[in-house]
Amino acid sequence: MKKTLRSMFETGTLHLLVLVVALAAAFALSGCVYRGAKVTEGTDLSVGVNVPGSDGTLQFDVMNYLTGFRIGVAENAALKVKYNVAETNDYFWGMITIRSSKDVDAKVEPCETTEAK
Repeated sequence: MKKTLRSMFETGTLHLLVLVVALAAAFALSGCVYRGAKVTEGTDLSVGVNVPGSDGTLQFDVMNYLTGFRIGVAENAALKVKYNVAETNDYFWGMITIRSSKDVDAKVEPCETTEAK
């Protein structure tokens, strides 16, 4: 059974329409975009539910696993982070010893904003 050019065009258009609708639904359900600055070091796994609403976002975390650090600031703030890490590993002859030293120095400064009148 040989497909005609028109049927292939109709099938491609239908697939494109389904893709566009799926992407639009994903963007609509994703909520607002965070406009501040975030720095995360290590593993950050969070399992929960975020429900956007007119009064803000309802957030319910079931579990949060963080192995390093997480720093976040809102919009109109400056974030300066200095991070030093040193690691030493011994494996089989030291019977698997892992040592790490981490130093975090963070400075947050609010930025002044002036509204035009």
